[in-house]
Amino acid sequence: MADNPLLAPAQQLLTSRGFARPGQDEIWVRSAAPGKTGVVWLNAVRRSRFVDLSRKIGIRYERLTEQVLELTGLKGPLPWTHWQSLYSLHPTTMPPGWSIVIKGEEERNAVYWDWFAHQLDEYGEQWLARYADPEQMKAAMRSLEAGGFSRVTLPVLLWLEGDADGAREAVAWGRSLDVNGAPVLDYDGFAERLITEIEARPHGPADRRPGGVRDG
Repeated sequence: MADNPLLAPAQQLLTSRGFARPGQDEIWVRSAAPGKTGVVWLNAVRRSRFVDLSRKIGIRYERLTEQVLELTGLKGPLPWTHWQSLYSLHPTTMPPGWSIVIKGEEERNAVYWDWFAHQLDEYGEQWLARYADPEQMKAAMRSLEAGGFSRVTLPVLLWLEGDADGAREAVAWGRSLDVNGAPVLDYDGFAERLITEIEARPHGPADRRPGGVRDG
């Protein structure tokens, strides 16, 4: 990103808010809560004279992601636990083309970056705080607001919380869904592995003793 001067303001804007860029792509991360990572993705399309941005904000529950990888056998990367267009969170609709920063139009671009900062500060931060709350996240999964992969993440999250009955119900709910856009996986195989784990450790992965009695 640093080699494109049109995107340099994004680096300053995001680093000043505690975000870091772990790789060479346009994904920036920051802790949203213990065990939860907030994500801003610029999702930029570069052209010779302009860059078109479709900004997104997301959150990843780290322990949940690790457990899902183990149970599904997927190699990753997995979808974020939940994500949303940052643009859609802003109540003001901007004119077509407002997502573009253009070479040589510094005054216009400065207005754009100010608007982006306002989006992030006033709406993105509230969104991260909202979905760092597991109760809000579970509601988003149940409504599929968090995407079709919720049929995997919801039962695993409930199991991690020690809600064995809720996890079983969520597995049955997941089996009943016909969803597209999620990573392709053998759902029945995943469900069988999870149910086996629930029966062995109804209080979650830390439950190591026979009969579901947690250590310690």
